[in-house]
Amino acid sequence: MGGILGFRSMKDQVNKFFDEIPGGILFNAIVFDQGKIGIFSDKMLRATDVNKNKIEEWLKPVNQANYTGVLKEDINTQIDTSVPPLLKNIPGMGKAIQVAIRQGCDTLYMISAGWEDNKMGDLFDRNNEETYFSYLRKKGISRKEHDLSRKFFDSWRASVFAERDRMVLEQDKIRSRAGLPKKIRSSEEMTQIYKLAAKKISQDEFLKKFGLKETLRHIPPPPRISREHFEKYLEELFTRYCKNENKKIPVFNNLLLCAKNPESKTYATIQKTNLKWFKKISSRFKGKFEALYLQELKTQ
Repeated sequence: MGGILGFRSMKDQVNKFFDEIPGGILFNAIVFDQGKIGIFSDKMLRATDVNKNKIEEWLKPVNQANYTGVLKEDINTQIDTSVPPLLKNIPGMGKAIQVAIRQGCDTLYMISAGWEDNKMGDLFDRNNEETYFSYLRKKGISRKEHDLSRKFFDSWRASVFAERDRMVLEQDKIRSRAGLPKKIRSSEEMTQIYKLAAKKISQDEFLKKFGLKETLRHIPPPPRISREHFEKYLEELFTRYCKNENKKIPVFNNLLLCAKNPESKTYATIQKTNLKWFKKISSRFKGKFEALYLQELKTQ
């Protein structure tokens, strides 16, 4: 979402938008990041001043270093994962759109810092899980070993996050004893603390716990969704899914947060591609597109 500044800008834009909504309109807000989403309400609400204030308070703690109580992993009750062509690994952006459609919205306003493909060459079709596991078998890795390796890594990472949070809490206690206010840390600072925590938590004991060989410490990640596949997913959502659910196809507006000065040629290229792509999908679904350039937006 573009780091602390990205989240702050997103919240400013959301609050500005809500302030302009007439009281008789139904509205809701959904926050997404990677595979997680947070839903303000399980149904759309009247845009009263009370509800607008509640959403503003709900958004306040949201930033890249604080998901607690807002973004959720387990949202299967709100998500129909059977919508082809993407049967699994639907990103948070897609989950958020699907929930909005299910709740009956006729206009979608999406604010994001863009889409970045995470391709593993052309080793497999990212829309075909079996192709991925066929690739792993050729590397001598079974499905069982893959699943155990993921459990090992998730268990180790959970311990690292716990250690990171302990370190942050200890730092805050030291600041409090010195009469200093609680520090708001950037995503970069939290990443540095995470790296320090990772050095303290050895992976070896977790490998032993799960009975894994050293060669299974690192295996290729599961398939990720490319921009092209996500576009196909949107086509399914806005056509067949809306028809089957007897829902109106919503207008799809997009506000893209962009860096005025991208930090590298790679991210400048990604941003250029995002500008073109988001403009295209907004037009495809009869929406408007706007780019908001921010001086300090982090592009990585």
